[in-house]
Amino acid sequence: NSAVYSLCAIPSLNTFVSGSFGEMKIWSYDNTNDINEVKVIKSAHDNYITKLKTITYNIKQLLLVSCSEDFLIKLWDVYLSYQCVFVLKGHSDNIGNIISYSSNSDNSSHLQLVSCSSDRSLKFWDIPSCECISTIDNAHTSPIYAIILLRDGNTIVTGAYRDIKIWNTSQHKCDIVFSEK
Repeated sequence: NSAVYSLCAIPSLNTFVSGSFGEMKIWSYDNTNDINEVKVIKSAHDNYITKLKTITYNIKQLLLVSCSEDFLIKLWDVYLSYQCVFVLKGHSDNIGNIISYSSNSDNSSHLQLVSCSSDRSLKFWDIPSCECISTIDNAHTSPIYAIILLRDGNTIVTGAYRDIKIWNTSQHKCDIVFSEK
């Protein structure tokens, strides 16, 4: 048993997922506060799981996304008993966080992920193809641990040591930098 580093709720299924060193556990709960361990995925990753989140890919697929200090992002099909369906590779250091958003290109909507890492890069991933479509190397001068998507759906905010940057998702470029001296 090791420390829990990440949690993700799946309210529609009355479950949540915990992530620790290499291991994910799926838990069920009901209105009586009865919590039960349903499944253990022992070799989910080779290091600490730093972030878990769910994304609805299409009407038939709910994906659990995990990222880890093993430099990998994995996509798990919740409806297929948490089977790993994709592994995204490309970072050269710990992955601290990940967000999802819909990009509008060619008048169609594509689900994308953005990951941030201790390698100081941001990577933009296309979910239908599961390919990295853009990398911003040296997005910060130190490891990037924090990333959020603002309500407008077109703006990402990243945080690292002593600075915050505002990014445009359509152009993958930094618009504003706030630095602490």
